[in-house]
Amino acid sequence: MRDFYLKPKFFETLKTYTKSQLLNDIIAGIIVAIIALPLSIALAIVLLLVVMFLMPCAKLIPMPTIAAILFIVAYNMSEWHSFVKIIKQKNVTDIIIMVLTFVLTVVFDLVVAIIIGLALHFVIMLVKRFRKKA
Repeated sequence: MRDFYLKPKFFETLKTYTKSQLLNDIIAGIIVAIIALPLSIALAIVLLLVVMFLMPCAKLIPMPTIAAILFIVAYNMSEWHSFVKIIKQKNVTDIIIMVLTFVLTVVFDLVVAIIIGLALHFVIMLVKRFRKKA
């Protein structure tokens, strides 16, 4: 009974996957791509028409209203609960990387912040790994 739980089911499904099933999946993917192309073109045309004809109405929206909408969107995108979760873990390196990346995003650019954050995380990870081996 114990061996039943240790068998990987992944390899059993690979053995039973026939060439006809693979061909079926490829054809289904092609059909979905063919159907999605006209729909995305239609969506692009609708968005273009909305922008062209409703843009004069957008100048009537007060600037504080647009600022409030942008603030709400930024707040919802910030995922502040993940900030709190990382800080509660009390891992100093993760907190430093998170705060540095956040500050660099505000000061410079998102691309710069991500590159520096990843590089700093990589360096800290290497230092920790070589410190364990030594």
